[in-house]
Amino acid sequence: MALGPATLELAYGSRYHKTGELFLILLAPFPLVPLMNLSSAVLVGLGHLRLPLIGLAVAAAVNLTLDALLIPRYSALGGAIANSSGQAAGALMLMLFVGRLMGRVEWYPFALLRGALAAAGCGWAAWTCVHFVGGYPGVALGVVAGTVAFLGLALLLRVLATEDAAWVSETAGDRFHGFLSKGARVAGWRRRDSGAA
Repeated sequence: MALGPATLELAYGSRYHKTGELFLILLAPFPLVPLMNLSSAVLVGLGHLRLPLIGLAVAAAVNLTLDALLIPRYSALGGAIANSSGQAAGALMLMLFVGRLMGRVEWYPFALLRGALAAAGCGWAAWTCVHFVGGYPGVALGVVAGTVAFLGLALLLRVLATEDAAWVSETAGDRFHGFLSKGARVAGWRRRDSGAA
């Protein structure tokens, strides 16, 4: 998100500088997309084939309704808002279905907060490079700075849940000389932390 607007302008020219705003709006529901896909898979796996269709119908209804209301006045901006709102509505609907079927879901809010802080630090580092350096060098430096910032903060804040860290470590194995496996173990917070989170 931090590099998108500048990258679009570099790729297509200054005439497309307003696309950056649309890009950010369209990316707003992105964190919900994996949860939406996972929820849909769970519902299908449990045999509730109609529920994902209901979620998609809700998303389409919200999208089309907001399209009719916003596009005449706000043009592309209205379309972007409508699209993102539809995706968010559909995702929340599917998550609600899964929550009711599965019972209580543990969200670990402090773990989510740590992940959000790491992502924010990544974005700030990337944006700083684009803002102060600019052009292709700024974008390139932004990619490097954002990656380094996220990895550093992920290790420092321990953004992975214990189970996730164990899964990544086991799956990675000796790949990349074992660095990924070791990094996952370092980035995982201990079980005692899960009670507070």
